[in-house]
Amino acid sequence: MADSYSTYLQIRLPATGAYNNTWGATLNADAFQLLDTAIAGWTTLSVGTATNYNLPALSAGSASTTRNFCLYLTGTPPAECTVVVPSSVTGKSYLIYNTTGQTLLFTYSGGTNTTTVANNTLTFIWCDGTDVFGVTANAANSPSLNGVPAANWMRASRTATEIAAATIVTNTLSVPTSLPFITATEAPTTTLDCQGGGYGGNTQILTLTGNRVMAAPVNATDGFEIDLLVVQDGTGGRTLSWNAVFIFENGLAPTLATSPGGVDRFLMRYNAALNKWVVGHFGNVGAGAATTSAITISSNCVDFNLNAVLGTLGAAQTINITVAKGVVIEASTTQDAALNLSGIISGCTVNLVNNGYILGRGGRGGRGGGYAFPGSGVTYQSTTAGQPGGIAIKGPGSGCTFNITNANGHIWGGGGGGGGGGVSGNQSANGVANGGGGGAGSGGAFGGDPGLVAEPQVGAAAGGAGGDSGSGVNGTYGAAGTSATSGTAGAGAGGAGGDWGAAGTAGVANTTYTYQIAPGAAGAAAKAIELSGGTATFVSGSGSPNVKGAVS
Repeated sequence: MADSYSTYLQIRLPATGAYNNTWGATLNADAFQLLDTAIAGWTTLSVGTATNYNLPALSAGSASTTRNFCLYLTGTPPAECTVVVPSSVTGKSYLIYNTTGQTLLFTYSGGTNTTTVANNTLTFIWCDGTDVFGVTANAANSPSLNGVPAANWMRASRTATEIAAATIVTNTLSVPTSLPFITATEAPTTTLDCQGGGYGGNTQILTLTGNRVMAAPVNATDGFEIDLLVVQDGTGGRTLSWNAVFIFENGLAPTLATSPGGVDRFLMRYNAALNKWVVGHFGNVGAGAATTSAITISSNCVDFNLNAVLGTLGAAQTINITVAKGVVIEASTTQDAALNLSGIISGCTVNLVNNGYILGRGGRGGRGGGYAFPGSGVTYQSTTAGQPGGIAIKGPGSGCTFNITNANGHIWGGGGGGGGGGVSGNQSANGVANGGGGGAGSGGAFGGDPGLVAEPQVGAAAGGAGGDSGSGVNGTYGAAGTSATSGTAGAGAGGAGGDWGAAGTAGVANTTYTYQIAPGAAGAAAKAIELSGGTATFVSGSGSPNVKGAVS
C-alpha cells in the first residue's frame, strides 16, 4: 500500500507496515519537522522588483517554503504587488510580515476574495483553497484599528517613560456635529437594525411602498436611541402597525400622514430591563399637492441637505425653512455647500428665512516655490495656486421658486486661498530659497506650506508658512507667508487669503536673481449662492454685509 498525505499541510501518512527499522527517520523528516515548520517556522521571500509574485507550490511530504507559518516578504516592487497563493495550499493560515515598501494583495488565481497587507505591518491571513481572507486582531494587541495607528487611540494613562520624562499626553476627540440618515430596508415585516457600519444606526429613514409591520429592532442595547423618519411613497396612504415592544403615549399608535410623500418622525429609546421601546411621535407632515412643510434649524450644524430631510416627495409643495437667530450652518469641505437645497422635485417653492449665518468653506493657501543650487545643478519645486473657496448655499435649481428673507442673516461664500510665493537664485553661488505659503481663505481652512527644497547651502532665504483661517461667525482670512532674502537667493511672500466671498491674493514674485520660479495664482472667490440654473428672489438682505460673494 502506498503512502498518502494529509489534506491541508501535505504531511506524509506512512502506509501500514511501511518503513521497518527506518520509521523514526521518516517520521521525523516528513512529519514532525514539517509540522514544526507549519506551526512556528518562518522564512524570507523576495518579491523582487515586479508587481506580481507567485508563492512556491506546497510540496507533498517534503520541505517547502510555503509551509512556514510566517512569511517575511522583502523586495522593491514599484507599486502594489499581487501575491498569488498556489492551488496546492487548500487550507492554511499565515502571519505575513510586509517590508517591501508597497501594499501586498494576496489572492488565488481566479479567486473572488482578496486581502491586502499594508507595508511594514504584521497581518494574519487565511487561505481556504479558493479565497484569501484577512483575520482581524482585537484592539488590545493590534498596532492599528481601521487604519488608525495605536499611538493615536484615546489613552487612559501614560507609559513609564512618559511619566519619568514628565511628558504630558493629550487626547483629542473629534465629535461629528451631525449624523447622516441611513436608509432602512423595507419589507412586509420591517426590522430596524441598531448596528452601525452602514447597516443601521441612530438616524434612519424608511420609505413605505405598501402596508407594513414594524418588528422589534435587532442589535439593541440599553438606552439605544433611534431617530426615525417614515415617508410615504408617491401613492401615499400606507399604514404601519407596530410590534408589542413599542409603547406610545396613552397606549395608542399614531396615525401616519396619508398624502404622497408625507413624513412622520419618531424618537425611540430602548429599555433593556423592560424590553420595551418608548416612542414619541413628532410631526405629521403631509407632502401632497398644495401642502406646506415647515423646517426650523435651531442648532449649529454642518452640511445641511434638504433632500435628505424631506425624502421622496410625491408632489410639489411649499417648503418654509427658518434658520434661528445666531445659528451657524457651515460646510465641511469646499466641494460641499453649507445649505444644500438641490435634488427636490420641480415645481416646489422654497422660502428661506435666515436669521443666522450660512458659511462656505475657505480655500487652502498655495505652497511656496523652492530653489536650491548646491553646485551640481538646480533642484526646484513649483509653486501652487490657492484653492477656490466653497459656496454657502446651493439653490433648488430650475423649475423651483426660491425666495430669501435675509435682513437679519448672513450668507457668506468661503474666501479663496492665497497663492504660494515665487523664488529666485544665483546659479553661480550656492544658495537655497523657499517661497512663503499662501494664507487660507476665510472659512476654517489651512494655510499653505513654504517651499520644501533643502540642500547644503549658504545664505538661505526661507519664507514662512501661510496662516490658517478661522471658522464661524468671526472667522478671518489667513495671513500671507513672509518673504526672505540672502546674498545668493530670494524668497517671495505668499499671498493673503481672501475675506468671505472674496478671492485670495496671488503670491509675490522674486526677481532679484536670474533663475526664477513664478508665484502661484490666487484662489477664486466662492459664490454666496450657486443657483444651479435657477433663480433667487431676495425679499430683503441682498447686499453686504448680509451677502458676501456672487449670486449666480
